[in-house]
Amino acid sequence: MQATTGFNLLDPSSWPGTLFLQVVAGLLLLAVLAILGWLTGPFKWWCRSRRLRQFVLKRQEFVLVYNPDSGARKVVAFLEGGQIGAGMNNNEHTWRVRRGALEFLAVDGELWNRFKIDQTGGRLSGTTDTDVRSVFGQYLLPQHRDLSAASVSSVPDVPALSREAQTLLKEGVQDSAGKLVRILSLNGVVIHTNGKRFVEQGNPRSGAIWEGALQELEQSGLIIDRGFKEVFHVTRKGYDVAGLLNP
Repeated sequence: MQATTGFNLLDPSSWPGTLFLQVVAGLLLLAVLAILGWLTGPFKWWCRSRRLRQFVLKRQEFVLVYNPDSGARKVVAFLEGGQIGAGMNNNEHTWRVRRGALEFLAVDGELWNRFKIDQTGGRLSGTTDTDVRSVFGQYLLPQHRDLSAASVSSVPDVPALSREAQTLLKEGVQDSAGKLVRILSLNGVVIHTNGKRFVEQGNPRSGAIWEGALQELEQSGLIIDRGFKEVFHVTRKGYDVAGLLNP
């Protein structure tokens, strides 16, 4: 009985044999496909990485939207050798392309964020991988250098601002009303926004520095006077420029 059963399994003219051979053929096909996938995998990643690296270096400048909720953004310039020009800080310190994805490395040399090409959105979208340490939802927009093209991404020029002016602007955009207030009192000037005060009371030098910062912002068109040089509001340009300043 056992010999007959074994013979029938190998006999394609019998239905047990036909079924057995089909199963074996299916398993062999799966094995061949798995081996081919294992062999071609590295080549596939190499091709994707090469295309992505060429794309990044060709464009060089991207706008990184690092806070999707507020729309805060900055320009990042990708240089040869994994270096970053404009936009480099402790988080976006260097870059690399690995397994078809663009990665930012922090100053400690560890992964900060990873991006993959989003062809439908025309951008590089951040992944939700568990080893990513940045805010989820970040993305990179390539900057188009052809100014005659209809798809130009306009990024405002960032004026030269003092450290104090940058601080006021970044706090101003975080204020719920986008408002900066300047008050003159017997003790000197008071400048506040977003629940914070910026002048050291009883220190005329501090008052002069922060009043100068407020004037920088107004002269650059980043804030506008709404009340006799006492109440200022952040302008559209101010919000745009604040998003380009290093966080």
